[in-house]
Amino acid sequence: MNDIERLRDAGFGTNQINHNLSLIEESSFESLLSLLKKDLAIEIDTIKSKLQVCADQDEMREELNTMLEIIEQMHSHFEFTLAVLETRSEKEVEVLKEHFSSISAAYDKLKTKDDFALTAAKIVIGIFHDKMVLELKKIPKRCFKTSKNGEVRMVKKDDNLALIKIMINRFEAGCLHYPSAVSFDKNDLLNYPKSSEKWQDIYQSAVFRRILSKEEARENFKLLHLASNLGHIIIKRQTQNKDLPNYKAMYNLMKDIVYFGLQQSKAETQALVYLINPQVEDVFKAWNLIDHPVASKIITIRFPLMGYDGRIFIPRLFPRITKELILKEYEENTINKIVPMTSDELRAPDLLSIKKSVLKDLFKEGSDKIPIRILSMNHIDVEGSSINTTIGLVQKATKIITAQCSKRATPTNPKSEDGAIIIHLHGGGFIAMSSASMKIYLSRWCKNLKMVCFSVDYSKAPKNPYPEALDDIWQSYLWIMNYSETILGIKNKKVILAGDSSGGNLAFALTLRIIKAGLPPPQGLLMVYPCLLLDLKHASPSSFQALDDPMLHISLLKLCIKSYVGKEFKGREDPFISPVVASDELLEKLPPVRIITGSEDPMQDDNWRLVEKLRKLNKNIKIIVHEHLSHAFMAHQDLKDYNMYIEEACELIRELVNMGK
Repeated sequence: MNDIERLRDAGFGTNQINHNLSLIEESSFESLLSLLKKDLAIEIDTIKSKLQVCADQDEMREELNTMLEIIEQMHSHFEFTLAVLETRSEKEVEVLKEHFSSISAAYDKLKTKDDFALTAAKIVIGIFHDKMVLELKKIPKRCFKTSKNGEVRMVKKDDNLALIKIMINRFEAGCLHYPSAVSFDKNDLLNYPKSSEKWQDIYQSAVFRRILSKEEARENFKLLHLASNLGHIIIKRQTQNKDLPNYKAMYNLMKDIVYFGLQQSKAETQALVYLINPQVEDVFKAWNLIDHPVASKIITIRFPLMGYDGRIFIPRLFPRITKELILKEYEENTINKIVPMTSDELRAPDLLSIKKSVLKDLFKEGSDKIPIRILSMNHIDVEGSSINTTIGLVQKATKIITAQCSKRATPTNPKSEDGAIIIHLHGGGFIAMSSASMKIYLSRWCKNLKMVCFSVDYSKAPKNPYPEALDDIWQSYLWIMNYSETILGIKNKKVILAGDSSGGNLAFALTLRIIKAGLPPPQGLLMVYPCLLLDLKHASPSSFQALDDPMLHISLLKLCIKSYVGKEFKGREDPFISPVVASDELLEKLPPVRIITGSEDPMQDDNWRLVEKLRKLNKNIKIIVHEHLSHAFMAHQDLKDYNMYIEEACELIRELVNMGK
């Protein structure tokens, strides 16, 4: 049985490819591409034949023709890479680039066929089959209708036009990112099959878990995806209805919620259309719906009762991390090097002598102050002498109630006398969400661990782009380390830095900044599905999962990166933007690292690259991969066996706390 027969026998081109990954890697690129081209050709010929006999001349025809043109561009990419594999010298590749002049600029790094990432290309072709061919099959069935007399007409429905626009967006993204996903350093990890010695070595630091089957995972994620899709629809419709009277706008809103809530496929289609060209303001509003006062009250009913849940607002007392400083480090070529700060630069002001006024000031918001949420299963009397403030009165009044909650809390390892705390950084693509959003899992961590958690509400882009969030968390970390015990009475003997998604990026970046300054690193670092490389031109096989991921659509990824990273910064060289590019000099000083991710997360490839780098340096690293799960599962409390994911994270934190005992 040849490659093509084996692939067809395994269902390639008719279902999802993840369970056929080993078969894809074992097959030749030529066979995989041959199947993709053949299946694309079948669907394209069907659409063309329908268009030839269809008399309709309208927007739908124009969009279909646009889609066919883009598919032809994609064919050019395929033909070029196939031809490259036949070359024997750099000169022959240059001749090919002249022949394929319309696309050759995208392959500037590809000098010889050895620069072609063959294994990565195979996986990308497999994903294209999933995300493109299988969806393309729907168009002839849904968009054309043949009457009894044989006349072919277009089925002019909004959903059908939406489907075509979605496919155009998907093929455009494929053309844009395919070149970078298949042409990188031949020694790159992703250029090796999973059966290679390189991967087998890395797997020694990996744990694969299958709590849900593929079907169960899809079913469980439906509710989360529906909520995400409804969020994008609601915000977009609000923008469209802004000039309507309030009662009409409210009526339309309720109608949309009921209509799309009962028809998940329509909700997904409509949301994907809105995500073709998302506006940062709309994404910000959609992702922040979870923090709406009504929504947050409903959601928090299911959270564990906290002994303390309040915010403090800290001043900036330490040297700032500014745009000018980062650019200066670029110029001096010190961005990726350890440059210890002096004791005078890092000296903390004496606040103990004015503790009463400092405490009162901590509960007053200010434009240049940084909000930090403190969560604890037990009551903490952090207000101290600030009883005269409103927040102080409220906290004192709730102390009697929360004391009962504290008594019910069962101490678990690590014990409170260890002085272990969590400093947490929330996700949200650098542009949205907050510490409140992540109480979904943080409250459960605090309950299980009996540890205090400080969750920083850092500044968000695009209003506050890089490095403002980095400065916020740097200031917060130094304030906590210097004052949490003397001012708040909270010990900080051991600090675990933790973050999810963009918060994982920031937690890693902060750790590197601490190391760069010559300070002792935290006790450990926990990252949950972190994004470790921020570059608009970057693509890898896993990033193509974002072509249809409603939680982390490829358009949203680009929007977040563009909002956070200014044009003057170097995403592929700056370790505080893209921690995976950190130098060995910085990485050698890292504390033990733990990563939790999903096998279908669009950003997982760079997690593996980090694991490889840390293993080469003999660092303490472990990555846990949940099969069939995509992005944001830690914030999905309706996920089946959700408490298992919570306890897993808690166990990793315990592990980090107990290191070195």
